[in-house]
Amino acid sequence: MQLLMGDNAAGNFDPIFALGREFYPAREYTIKPTDQLERYLRTRSEEMKRAKMLTRRLRWENISDEDVRKIAQRDVEKRKRINKDMQRMFKGFESMGISEGKIYDIAKSKNFGKRRLALLHRGYMERPVLSKEFQRELMGKGEDYARRLQIFTDEVNKMPRFIPLDD
Repeated sequence: MQLLMGDNAAGNFDPIFALGREFYPAREYTIKPTDQLERYLRTRSEEMKRAKMLTRRLRWENISDEDVRKIAQRDVEKRKRINKDMQRMFKGFESMGISEGKIYDIAKSKNFGKRRLALLHRGYMERPVLSKEFQRELMGKGEDYARRLQIFTDEVNKMPRFIPLDD
């Protein structure tokens, strides 16, 4: 009977109010900042994986030395953009009421490393390094691929070990 009569004090179940809520431009719902942070970190993690795939172009047959240098530069630029965005969003989530420790714990649960999070907090990122497996794979393909690997490594090593995000 309470549902039919409605809760007049809160106006939650009153048929007139229910009908009126149907004409709102959007439905009401509560925003959970921690859920948004988890979703954001998941998408950034996927984006970082796609950024790492850029270096897989070193496997291509016909690629010039200049192309290898461009791949290295683009890899750093893309990672820097992602990290800068993450740093900005972490500050935004702090302003939404999530503590730094909670952000850190959520990011750790989403497979972000301690070192990366500490560097992000200070406004830096580590220069990218190719995985050992990928380096072994390129070395095993022949001399041309080993030269590409060396060019990529030389190009990345021109940058400081810890790259500032606030350029």
